[in-house]
Amino acid sequence: MQAQKAEKNYYELPKQRVSLLVNSFLKDRFVLSKDFFVGKKVLEIGSTINSHIHRLGNDPILAVGIDPLARFFSPAYPRSAEHIEARGEELPLKSESFNVVLCINTLDHTENPSAVLDQIRNVLAKDGTLLFSVDTYSLPKVIRRFVLGKFDPPHPHHFTDSEIFKLLANARFKVEYSYMGGKEWIAEFKNDFFVRKLKKSALKFFVAKLFLRLRYVWLRCSVMD
Repeated sequence: MQAQKAEKNYYELPKQRVSLLVNSFLKDRFVLSKDFFVGKKVLEIGSTINSHIHRLGNDPILAVGIDPLARFFSPAYPRSAEHIEARGEELPLKSESFNVVLCINTLDHTENPSAVLDQIRNVLAKDGTLLFSVDTYSLPKVIRRFVLGKFDPPHPHHFTDSEIFKLLANARFKVEYSYMGGKEWIAEFKNDFFVRKLKKSALKFFVAKLFLRLRYVWLRCSVMD
């Protein structure tokens, strides 16, 4: 897939290494208790080098990352999580085997978003939690399809807020908490442009944020009965 090729270009192995410092960002963004991940089995869909699954410290009893490029990332993966090479549309995992699933900035990279959410629903325990985020656009469908499709080919999908809520509802997820917007993109732009020197991709993101009405959506979801 073109999205996977873009991921390979984005990460320069083996130069990059993940920081193993415990990251409280997830807990802050989703308004979770400090001990939320303690004793739980956590799965992340789309686990690149700097994914959150690597930053949970010793809290989970099991941390697993799924990614179709797991072998490519393996030289730089830390040992803080197990890794499986697989697509989100075809998770090789048992039903109801995880307490928490992370899907952070991943769904718009997938081939079949509905299938990915169905798979997440299958592996998540009945009392489990989905922590979800994605970029959304408040633009007409025709612009998203023909303009963004050419401008941003690594992302096969460019969702609106309402489309995301509909996809989650169809997969039988209930949104318990939502946060939309934020200024995190400024810090990401500075890091990519000045620190990582990924000037081309950083400028594309800057244009998208300012002129294409891009924003973040963060959702904490439970499983419907």
